[in-house]
This record gives sequence, structure tokens and C-alpha cells, in this order.
Amino acid sequence: MCYFDQQLFTCGDWKWGAIQQHCSKACCVGEGCDLKLIWTSRYIRGKCRICCQIEVKKRRIHKLEDRIRRWSFDAEHWKASIDLARDHIHDLDGQITQREARRT
Repeated sequence: MCYFDQQLFTCGDWKWGAIQQHCSKACCVGEGCDLKLIWTSRYIRGKCRICCQIEVKKRRIHKLEDRIRRWSFDAEHWKASIDLARDHIHDLDGQITQREARRT
């Protein structure tokens, strides 16, 4: 059993920190066994890296939706831009889904 620090984020995610104590089962220097136990928990203000990336992508989607709404008044003139923006929104939705799956 090896003991590690744990970092807890305000979004509810967590990650392992530095190793604090090795056990006798560790085969090589710098490696631990398969059983990780918490030595201390450190609370970190702010969200994890993945949640920050998701927020950035959601803000980008919101900007694109505003542009589409503005362009839709003259849809004939802005048809290509509207199509590109919709494709970009679809790509961003896929990226958000991937990051949310990795987060949980």
C-alpha cells in the first residue's frame, strides 16, 4: 500500500498528487504498488483543467450562436458563414462530449 496526496477541485474532480510513502511491495525505485491510499487531501480553489476547457468551448459555442442569430437576418448573403459556424458548433459539441466522458 502506497500513500499519495490527493488534490480535490471545486468542480468535484480529483487527481493524485505526489507519493508520500512507499510500501515494501514496490518493485522499482519511483514506482508504487497497485493499491493507492490517501495520505492527505488538499482542496484547490478553481476547477480542474478539463472543466476549464469545457467552459472555453461552451463560450465559443455561445459566440457562434450569437453570430448565426445576427447573420440569419440576411441569410442569403451569409449562407456559407452560417454553414461553417454550424459545422464548427457540431465539432465543439463532440469535443465537449469527449472531455465530459474523460472527466467522469
